[in-house]
Amino acid sequence: MKLVKTIFLLVVAATLTSCEKFVTDVDVPEVKQQLVLFSFVSPEDTAIKAEVWMSKPVFSRNNNKTDEPVKDVTVTITSPSGQSAILPFNESVQAYYLHQSVFKIEAGKTYKITAVKGDFSLSATTTVPIHVAEVSGYTYQNLGGQNTSGNLPYYRHQVKWADLPETKNFYRLNLSRFNVYNNDTVFNDVGDVMVNDESRNQQQLSVLFDDYTYTFEFDSANKTVMAFLLTTDEAYYQYHLRRLNYYGEDPFSEPYPQYNNVNGGLGVFGSYRKTQKWYSFK
Repeated sequence: MKLVKTIFLLVVAATLTSCEKFVTDVDVPEVKQQLVLFSFVSPEDTAIKAEVWMSKPVFSRNNNKTDEPVKDVTVTITSPSGQSAILPFNESVQAYYLHQSVFKIEAGKTYKITAVKGDFSLSATTTVPIHVAEVSGYTYQNLGGQNTSGNLPYYRHQVKWADLPETKNFYRLNLSRFNVYNNDTVFNDVGDVMVNDESRNQQQLSVLFDDYTYTFEFDSANKTVMAFLLTTDEAYYQYHLRRLNYYGEDPFSEPYPQYNNVNGGLGVFGSYRKTQKWYSFK
């Protein structure tokens, strides 16, 4: 029995000793930098804009890590007919920028964008949605001081629209509130949400927004909201869905892998159609 106990203690001692060894020499594979491009185009916009910079790998020996845009990239957009145009870098917007009087984005067409910088190159395509949804109804409830913020004004807004038929659709709805305070127009973002028509094809879609405010913001009797509805492609939807669900440094937020539809690099190239309507409330 003593022999068994002695052997047991020797095994435990050897195990504890091995736990004291630290791994200090680990070969971490180097991750190379890549071009990153973000661009979202629409027939309703006046210009085409593309933001380009270099990625910042965590395990990289390149110490030149910056959030500054890369200005020496050749960014080209091409239509289905083969017409192409180069987007020059615009210092005022810090992005590659081309007015649509030079190159027009049209509904239903597929566009390709490329970016080249030395040995780095990427490409992506997007098909612009043909149809565009419009807000068909707006209602609101004045719930008085029924909130937990000290009897401050509280409204509930509802926005409705009809889902477009025959195709899988993606939407973004933004509701913004405007009113006048001390002769200045006050702007507040009420809500921003991504919506798809899964299991609701050709049905009426609706979104509720709760609007808690401070009393001084309602100095004006003429309060208005703008319902901003986008009909998007899947790339725009998937990217912004993740952005709107990312809570930064919140330790309780779930990780959200970022969307990427770029070949040879990172980023997103997407498209959308847009409409907006104004409504008054009291």
